[in-house]
Amino acid sequence: GFAIADVSVFAFPLTGAAELNLAINGELGGLSSDFRTVTNSDSSLGYDGFDLIAPTTPSNYSRFYSTVSGNLLSVDVWPFNGNSRTINLTFDTNPAASGTLVLSWDFSSTEYNATLKDYGTDNTRATQVGSDVNMRTSSSYSQSSTGTRYFTLTVINASEGTTVVPDTTTGNT
Repeated sequence: GFAIADVSVFAFPLTGAAELNLAINGELGGLSSDFRTVTNSDSSLGYDGFDLIAPTTPSNYSRFYSTVSGNLLSVDVWPFNGNSRTINLTFDTNPAASGTLVLSWDFSSTEYNATLKDYGTDNTRATQVGSDVNMRTSSSYSQSSTGTRYFTLTVINASEGTTVVPDTTTGNT
């Protein structure tokens, strides 16, 4: 005969903080793409198996992504450890489309604040276009656009205020 071993199922408990799951849709010239940022205590700040690489852009396609360790991510998963994170985002189309870029989201979290900043065509993200967008009080943002557009998304714990802690692992702040 043989014995049946005791098999236990392990679940990973949350770290006390609610997990964030924020999707942003970008649409320009009839081309649409989503970016999603998610917190998960089992992930790392750098690129890991929880992240999803953005596809390359064939003709008549768009993509919306963050850049982590040289990887373009359409889903960026990171552990929330009480620190803020600013994520560099890029929206582009192939071929370069013109018109009104519309970003939209459904952000109902009470545990997090999120701020979107538009830097237009400035890939250094040094000169902001317009004002900060509070993603809790607004559900969309639109701007005339041509080609590639650059943004930052800053996520903070709602109880944290506005302090931004640098993310030295990925090069993002």
